[in-house]
Amino acid sequence: MCEVQGYVYAARLSASRIARELGQLDPAEQQETKAESLKINFESAFWDEELETYVLALDGAKKPCRVRSSNAGHCLWSRIASPSKASRLVRTLMSEELFCGWGIRTLGSGESALQPDVPTTMDRLAHDNAIIAAGFARYGFREETLRVLDGLYEASWFMELIAARTLLRLSQTV
Repeated sequence: MCEVQGYVYAARLSASRIARELGQLDPAEQQETKAESLKINFESAFWDEELETYVLALDGAKKPCRVRSSNAGHCLWSRIASPSKASRLVRTLMSEELFCGWGIRTLGSGESALQPDVPTTMDRLAHDNAIIAAGFARYGFREETLRVLDGLYEASWFMELIAARTLLRLSQTV
């Protein structure tokens, strides 16, 4: 999955910084080299020009799963995303197919794996969008960061009402 590649990339860079602080220069350089190699391979294997996003994953045969998903936003947070592709990725994530006003959907509205207009769990939406917003901010996309955070704030009012109704119903059945 694309975001896992980013998590590994970020972990290798963090391990390199820790090793450097401990005076372990060889392991630090090894981790940096592995991170850079991963980033180069990631870019060629996961970027899809037509979709203007990183694909969801590679299948068992290393073929791209050409799905527009929120997972690609995690690649901004981890900084594995190429700065040259960041604006295209942000534009894709903020498109009508993915951004619903309350946040970025797990899958684009044209994707068939889920019903993207009905998030399966609102906590997944909030967790995902918080990571994506942090990634937007890391690449300097302030307006988009604010739109996502504003959407989450608006959604929080709705989630609170749903939770209150659910608790009320549960209390009436006990």
